[in-house]
Amino acid sequence: MPISREGVLAECQRLQNALRDMKQRVIAPQPESLAECEHELAGIVSSLETLHQSIAGQTDAAAVLRGDATVRQTLRQIQHMARELNARFLHGTNYCAGLLQIRLGAGYSAQGLPVLVTGQSRNSFEG
Repeated sequence: MPISREGVLAECQRLQNALRDMKQRVIAPQPESLAECEHELAGIVSSLETLHQSIAGQTDAAAVLRGDATVRQTLRQIQHMARELNARFLHGTNYCAGLLQIRLGAGYSAQGLPVLVTGQSRNSFEG
C-alpha cells in the first residue's frame, strides 16, 4: 500500500511526541520507569524500521520524501531526541547502579567495576 507524505509526517510526529513524553519521564530515573521506557523505545524503533521499509519500497515516494523539508526536519528532531534519550538512559543506568553499589557494594574489582554482594543481609550497619 503506498504511503503518503501526510502519512509519513503523521507517523513521525506521533513518534516524536512519544519520545518527548519519554524524555520527561526519565528526568528522575527509577529502575521501573527506565525498564518501561526501554520497552516503549523498542516499539518506536520497530515503527521507524517499518516506516523506512515502506518508503524504501517505493522509489517515487522515497525521492519525493527525501526532498520534503518538513519530513527531513522531523526526522532530524527524532534523531536528536534519540541521542538525548541515550545520554539520559546512560545517566539513569549509572545512577541506579550507583544506588545498588551503595546498598549492596563490597568495593570495586581490579577492572574498576563495582562488586556486589547479594548473599549477605545488610539489615545492620554495624561494623
